[in-house]
Amino acid sequence: MSAEETAAVVRGYRDLLNGVDDATRFEVVAPDAIFREPGRLLEGRDAFRQRVAAFLTAFPDLRCTLDALVAAGDRAAVRWTITGTHQGAFGPYPPTGKRVTMTGIGIHRIANGQMVEGWGCFDTLGTAQQLGATLMLPQTGAT
Repeated sequence: MSAEETAAVVRGYRDLLNGVDDATRFEVVAPDAIFREPGRLLEGRDAFRQRVAAFLTAFPDLRCTLDALVAAGDRAAVRWTITGTHQGAFGPYPPTGKRVTMTGIGIHRIANGQMVEGWGCFDTLGTAQQLGATLMLPQTGAT
């Protein structure tokens, strides 16, 4: 697989996140694909479809941009930015109506024109703070 073919699959993945209304849009993900995020393992296309649906429910106007994409052989690394208005529940956070920007990275393995494996991480703390969460440091006793 050429680097350009690998990059094209990752661009298709971006279109999938952007809610491109096409009945075949999830075909960019292999039926038995595995995606790993900190604290989360997604196994199979249906699990991935549910994860995307959760994001699109929370941020119906979600837009994903690829800020950097490097592909070699069957692997691609990407730095991305997602923006959207928080209009539905997102994890423990009820809708806030706030505009949110999330950044992250992903590494993907491609086979037969589909994503078969991925590793991703996004700025969870920064996203939570935009939704109103505060960081509470432990109290260390009287001074």
